Amino acid sequence: MTETSFSLDIVESCIQTGPGSCSLEWVLEDEDNNDPECYLIGTSYLVRLYESPETLIVQAFNSNGTVDYVEDITEDIEDEYVIFGGEQTQNLSKIMHSGFSSVLIGNAYGVNGSILPSITFTIQKGTKQIMASVPCYAIIKVSYVSQYSSYKFSGSSEGKLLLVALATCESNNNEIIKDTIDIDIWETCENADEDRCLDIEIRIDTSSDEGSNYDNQGNKLIKVWGATISQISYAATLGSVTFLGSADEIVEEDISGCGAEEFNASNRVYSIVSQSVISGNLNTFVAEDGELRMITGGDPVGGIPKGYGTLHIKYVTRYLKFLIESSRDGKGVFIVDDNTYEECGITCQEYELGEDIGGEKLYDITVIYKDFVTGAPIGEARVWVDGNYIGQTNADGEIEVKQISAGKKHLIKASKPGYLNTDSDSLTNDSFIIPE
Repeated sequence: MTETSFSLDIVESCIQTGPGSCSLEWVLEDEDNNDPECYLIGTSYLVRLYESPETLIVQAFNSNGTVDYVEDITEDIEDEYVIFGGEQTQNLSKIMHSGFSSVLIGNAYGVNGSILPSITFTIQKGTKQIMASVPCYAIIKVSYVSQYSSYKFSGSSEGKLLLVALATCESNNNEIIKDTIDIDIWETCENADEDRCLDIEIRIDTSSDEGSNYDNQGNKLIKVWGATISQISYAATLGSVTFLGSADEIVEEDISGCGAEEFNASNRVYSIVSQSVISGNLNTFVAEDGELRMITGGDPVGGIPKGYGTLHIKYVTRYLKFLIESSRDGKGVFIVDDNTYEECGITCQEYELGEDIGGEKLYDITVIYKDFVTGAPIGEARVWVDGNYIGQTNADGEIEVKQISAGKKHLIKASKPGYLNTDSDSLTNDSFIIPE
């Protein structure tokens, strides 16, 4: 039996040299605060800052609270396993301060599967990263001392508290390093159970001139309401996505409602420019979370309860624009991931690229909305085609629908107070197909 000699050198460097030798890391541990259900206004909590800079500034970056240094805490980390799976670097669970030691479990192997007769692992004080002299497969059991500074923070009002640690790493060419942590501060823990995720809405724009132009080229213009670009990440399963920026659009329309809570604009309302009552008994409307809300109060007028009528409104809608482009045709899914909180999920929208390429014809058609019994045209009816709101019928009950493909089933819905909407009645008026 042939024995293989093995040499293992573990080096702890106390000299801060090279990128990564200065570091900052905030960590909020529930165990430091007796596992709170949520973080409350006016209560002091502890947060850890693992650090290794020469100079340090810590502050609450907004006015929603305070942060104060308490003390330095030393932790003894024992028997932590670090596994190299063919890489040259791996991380400890916490930042190493001093006292590093290691035991190799079994042999270390090179990427070609052969046993390495000698290998060196290096770690620098104030970092998590262990570097092997060569890429390898190995398991190391490590022990070390980690040290962090304990800070006390408190929120003064409900909302986000942002803590910032900022330092200059003088031994690394005065590199500026920073780390931030944002903490939800609540008035009661009941509030913390509310749905805090963004109400994101995605639409494919083919109705506007801009959207139709892109669509005719086999691309798609997609609009996203309810988020800022910093709150989301996005992707497409087919083609590439380009963010075209945010846009404000002025929308002017007439809205009817049977009750104060049934006034729905065709788009998210960012702000109201002007409004006037056409008919009925209505109070002033305000915009809240993209929706219209009528100010409550008031008595019936002429037998009409408060909240019933028609409103002419002009408002600003704000959205994000994305362009999807692909060299091949097919169906895809546009994905928007809500990054505001861990529990928030993904909203998606299907799309099809190249559907009008290769000779497919698109048509502009006129839809007429009539009373089934009398045959009289119905004006001011709100109309949706394939789930997209396109506007209201005119006095003759007509509305134009642009760029409709032939040979495919299209869903249509019309609604007006006093009538059953076309999805709720028993008539076969929920869809149509233009013959090819």
